[in-house]
Amino acid sequence: MRETPGDIRGGAIFRDKNGRWIEGCSFSFQASNPLETELRALELALRWTESKGIPNIEVQTDCKEMEKALNGTNESNHQLGALKVRCRELIRRSGCTTVIHVFREQNFVADFLALIAANRREPCIIFVSSPPGCNTLVCNDQMGVVSERLMLETE
Repeated sequence: MRETPGDIRGGAIFRDKNGRWIEGCSFSFQASNPLETELRALELALRWTESKGIPNIEVQTDCKEMEKALNGTNESNHQLGALKVRCRELIRRSGCTTVIHVFREQNFVADFLALIAANRREPCIIFVSSPPGCNTLVCNDQMGVVSERLMLETE
């Protein structure tokens, strides 16, 4: 997810069980806070997979707060209740049993697609094949290439 004041941009990728590209999308919309942003992006992606008839999906997110909210361990944000209910229902219908947290370094392809949205005017762009510049990221994911992660010490 990439954010600029007043406009949210994101990307989603659908891969097969071997990590190969199925389809991807770049999108932009308005949201009031980071959790709403992530939930709206998830709802968009889940509706897309449902329209394509893609069953038994695994949802991965680099947003720990969303993972907690959808897995039922965080009910503190009541104004997003209806959105969470819609997302949970779409997840249930997809055959997915949980939302899995991944580190941001495992989300390079979605970030790349979000950058494409930042440079376009269309609210949603569908990619049936990997866009130019993205192939290396997809291949790295398939091969399990490890990226360095900066960990800051806290007291």
